[in-house]
Amino acid sequence: MFRTLSVAALVAAGLAGSASATVVTSTLGEFNFDGADDGSSPAQTVGIFSFLLPLGESILSATVSGTFGNSTVYSTAAVDLFGDGAFLGECVFNDVCWTGAQGLTPYSFAVTNLADLLDGLFEFTIQQDGPYYTRLGEATLTINTGPTAVPLPAGLPLLLAGLGGLALLRRRGSGAA
Repeated sequence: MFRTLSVAALVAAGLAGSASATVVTSTLGEFNFDGADDGSSPAQTVGIFSFLLPLGESILSATVSGTFGNSTVYSTAAVDLFGDGAFLGECVFNDVCWTGAQGLTPYSFAVTNLADLLDGLFEFTIQQDGPYYTRLGEATLTINTGPTAVPLPAGLPLLLAGLGGLALLRRRGSGAA
């Protein structure tokens, strides 16, 4: 009996952990902005990522990726990127993303506050830090999810220990007769 319960518990644990991870993506189009020459322009909204998270899954990680520069011009102004108001990354003055000398410059920045994603919306904004145009290629939000861990009930270890004790008592009782 104890062996049967142990096998059943292992099979149940294996089935519970066999759910696969899901990747959710949302994409925004190219972005162009002609800011003030002194870098004093207010923050600009590039767009709002909209997505549906799978039911019963937790967010494991998320990134925003794209390119500095776009199909029009390979360079961009010095610019800071934000997601729901939190700093993601930047292109600084005279960096390769600013000059565009090597073509489009890819970026990929981690979203550090995953709770910002729970509402299914994520606002992507920029703050231009200098003169010229801010140019960004398509931006993609990638969210990796996985099954939500179900906590082990506190009484389960006690139940298993009790069943194990009963099995030992039964074995001792049948050996004495």
